[in-house]
Amino acid sequence: MPQLPRYTYIGPVDHTVVPDRSKMKGKSIIITGGANGMGEQCVREFVAAGAFVTFGDVNPRGASIANELNTKHGRECCAFVKVDIRDWDQQIAMFETAKRKPDS
Repeated sequence: MPQLPRYTYIGPVDHTVVPDRSKMKGKSIIITGGANGMGEQCVREFVAAGAFVTFGDVNPRGASIANELNTKHGRECCAFVKVDIRDWDQQIAMFETAKRKPDS
């Protein structure tokens, strides 16, 4: 597996720039709070743009969202993990799930 370059902080993200969705295809994204509201919408938008999304939430509704999107797209395009972000072990489980993303 190729090594990613070491992260270097370059300042805050310019939120006035519209993200280029064409660059999302094949990327792996992690979202917390993805089972409703803005988090759910982010999950749906990133999946529609071709990214693989691992998302966590305390709300078990996320499992049905993942099932819906994987069925709709005819492939495994997202994974839901029930996560309370206050629990380190649950966070680790979410990251481990993201590491196992299927090849696109």
